[in-house]
Amino acid sequence: MLLRLILDRADVRVEAGPGCAGASESIAVAAVQNVLNVQDRPDPAVELCRDLDIPYVPYRPLGAGSLARSRGVYLPLDWLLNLGSHVAPIPGTSSPEHLHEVVASVAGAT
Repeated sequence: MLLRLILDRADVRVEAGPGCAGASESIAVAAVQNVLNVQDRPDPAVELCRDLDIPYVPYRPLGAGSLARSRGVYLPLDWLLNLGSHVAPIPGTSSPEHLHEVVASVAGAT
C-alpha cells in the first residue's frame, strides 16, 4: 500500500533487483532516491517522504558538477539540507579538493 501511495502521488521510478521478483505492494520502503537539485526540482516525493518518515536521498545533488562549477557547493547543499532532516544528499566527487569543499560546506550548513 505504501508503494502504491508513493507511485500515485509522485513522479518516481521503481527499481528492483532480481531478489525482488514477485514482491507484493505491501513492501516496506527503506528510502527513496530521486534526482533533486536546484536545477531539477520540485519532487513531490520529498514532502511525502517527510510525512511518512522515510529517508530521501537526492541523486545528483550538485547536478553532475555543473552546480558546483557555477554556484559553488554551499548553496545547493544548503538548500537540500534545509528541506528537512529526512533529506540526505550524497554528492559524488573524484578529487580530494572537492571532497574537502563538500565537507566544509555541509559542516557550515549544520
